[in-house]
Amino acid sequence: MFNKTEKDIIHEIALRYNLQDRVAQEIITSCYDLVAKAYLKANKETMEFENVIVPNFGKFFVTETKKKFYKKLIDERNKDIDEGSEDHHEGSGETEGVEGVG
Repeated sequence: MFNKTEKDIIHEIALRYNLQDRVAQEIITSCYDLVAKAYLKANKETMEFENVIVPNFGKFFVTETKKKFYKKLIDERNKDIDEGSEDHHEGSGETEGVEGVG
């Protein structure tokens, strides 16, 4: 789950604030969960991502360079899917390639 360094940091924070290690870990990871949820809701067609500000933690945003990179990945994936579905629909019908029927 966490490597030794991360465990040590979590333990140090837990000791400093008189928390259980598990509670400190949940507090830390909840910030990342919030950012991840916001990005999952992004409009993948227009590449519109929310900027997320977590007080006392930081501002998270997607740069134009990353948006172009993500768009390229999505376009390539869609192209592969389209090419795969064209191959699948060629031929005589649903039973194409089926052996041992009947």
